[in-house]
Amino acid sequence: MQSAQTILADLVWDGSSFVRDVAVHVRADGTIEKFAKPQAADANVTRLPRHALLPGFVNAHSHAFQRGLRSQAQRFDSGAGNFWSWRETMYRLAESLDVESFYETSKQCFAEMLRAGMTSVGEFHYLHHAGEKQWAFDHAIVAAARDAGIRMVLMQTFYSTGAIGEPLSGAQVRFGPISREEFVRQFDRIGAQALACHSIRAVSRVDLKYFGDYAAANDLPFHIHVEEARKEISDCVAAYGANPLKVLLNEIKIDDRVTAIHCTHSTPDDLREFISRGGRICLCPITEGNLSDGFPDVPTIRSAGGKICIGTDSNIRLCMNEELRWLEFAQRLRREQRGIVVDDSHRTAPALMRIGTTNGAESIGLKAGTIAPGNFADLIAVDLDHPSMRGCDEDSLLDSLILGSGNGPIDNVWVGGKLSAASGVADRRAHAS
Repeated sequence: MQSAQTILADLVWDGSSFVRDVAVHVRADGTIEKFAKPQAADANVTRLPRHALLPGFVNAHSHAFQRGLRSQAQRFDSGAGNFWSWRETMYRLAESLDVESFYETSKQCFAEMLRAGMTSVGEFHYLHHAGEKQWAFDHAIVAAARDAGIRMVLMQTFYSTGAIGEPLSGAQVRFGPISREEFVRQFDRIGAQALACHSIRAVSRVDLKYFGDYAAANDLPFHIHVEEARKEISDCVAAYGANPLKVLLNEIKIDDRVTAIHCTHSTPDDLREFISRGGRICLCPITEGNLSDGFPDVPTIRSAGGKICIGTDSNIRLCMNEELRWLEFAQRLRREQRGIVVDDSHRTAPALMRIGTTNGAESIGLKAGTIAPGNFADLIAVDLDHPSMRGCDEDSLLDSLILGSGNGPIDNVWVGGKLSAASGVADRRAHAS
């Protein structure tokens, strides 16, 4: 069968290196048919001279509405701030949004992700209700992703307590479901593809077990914030006699569907136990830095065989290259050592690339993240003539992209084989024949 389209660039990333003289053949349904040498008979060929083709980045953890905080929460009139003072600003934003402003903010956020080469996103969505309009923000987030053109995995998020054992109050009321049963009905109505509990402080242990069991029974990805801040841990120990990750280990089935977000202050023993059962960990370096959370124990996670993925979380800055290099750079600062995250060939950039693509896709349950038959044709093209790419060859190209560049070199983005309207200069650089 003839491919619906063929994309031909000078170089293509095959998961371990850049290769020449191959094209990506895309089916009409937006999946990859094959990864093979171009043929004279190929139809609908998009030629990209002086470009490299890579899989699109996978953003495994986002709260799109928090894009609205980018111009806020950077003044410290009352003295030094932290996660908890930032949260108060976030609550004010959440309470101020109506359906239209929520939609516009989220759509803008998703469009920026696309321009940064993020072709898919796991949207950890807990802001559900617009005053009396129950679940109105659920429909708005789906519309925003659709209209922006990004592939979204909606992670419908359960949020039922303001703190451990306390009712929701203030802006938190907009997060809360009516009941577990109504939440499940809405999960089905909205077509969510993954399930989340916000955190150990925002759900009861009974609810945690219920939704952990529900996700396991329905083979759904399950995500939860874990141990981002020290107060979260001390409150949990006071209430339950155990820290949040230990509670998670005790209450739900842990396997490769389960992703813990942050684990900033998790102990090595708990990390090893969580990883040994198949659990994944999502880190959000820019947000964690902005909120002064701390340094996650990346060496322990890596040595235990843990799979790390990346999320942009609060979306204060949308640049996957920057997220990835700060995963490495923060550890260098912490440990006064270079080369913390490396692959079997002792290189950092390929290891980070896998974290930003394949690992994220696995975490949110997508057939994406690699250029391979059957996967979504979610792709990015990098301009080899961009100033930040000059002076590099095939062997150093990924190093230059991940460790030395911003979003500028990314000038074509495809989602499901469709060229995104958010592509930087796609109309000028892609030549169809």
